[in-house]
Amino acid sequence: ADIVISASWDSALDLDKRGWLLPYVSPNAATVPAAYKGPSYVAQGLSALAIVWNTQSGTPRPKDWNDLTQPAFKDKVNMPDPAQSGTALELLSGLQAAQNDTAWKLFSALKANGMAIAGPNAQAMNPVLQGAKAAVFGAVDYVALGSQASGEAIEVIFPSSGTVIAARPMMILKSSQAAADAKRFIDFVLSNEGQARVAATFLIPARTDVPSRRPGVEDIKALPAENDADRAGRQALLERFSTLYQRK
Repeated sequence: ADIVISASWDSALDLDKRGWLLPYVSPNAATVPAAYKGPSYVAQGLSALAIVWNTQSGTPRPKDWNDLTQPAFKDKVNMPDPAQSGTALELLSGLQAAQNDTAWKLFSALKANGMAIAGPNAQAMNPVLQGAKAAVFGAVDYVALGSQASGEAIEVIFPSSGTVIAARPMMILKSSQAAADAKRFIDFVLSNEGQARVAATFLIPARTDVPSRRPGVEDIKALPAENDADRAGRQALLERFSTLYQRK
């Protein structure tokens, strides 16, 4: 590959530490917030993890993660598998970092209420679109917002207690044999036209001066950013979660 675009910011941090990335700062990245760029990577766009609720499910509209532990949602909630979804793992890590033991009480209560771990993101979402399930815990918002805009009977809800905002990094591999063209591609994605295309997919544009077609960063309560220790503990977190949900 010449360019990698990932749904997980950790991908960029990991490849950068390995020394695999070509340093490049696009002139079009001036209005990308500092948190979403580095010397060898930059966000294409941003998404947030949300509750996606089927409005015709007969269940009460949830406002926060804990609402999905209510009896009305018994056996009616799906979650993407954190072992197959980097964004779901980011949400677990973000909740644990922010809430500590309270997060694990939530995970345990969701399991007791019959929440199913349903594979990657699309596999978790499809039963909610079809009405077989009522809600997704930790859905990737832009996919669901696109489905909602096309007429699906769902609502994308950003939890009141906070959620993870996930930046989608772009990076050029140092091994690229077409580095000049790769840089041109990064420049295009961060141009007015390129960011408009990002917005058309219901992602939040990386540039703050490009309008969004959906709730932006300022409209979503974000959990505190993780530190290096939080990221380093993700494998142990995944193992603990997998044990709780008997995924081993």
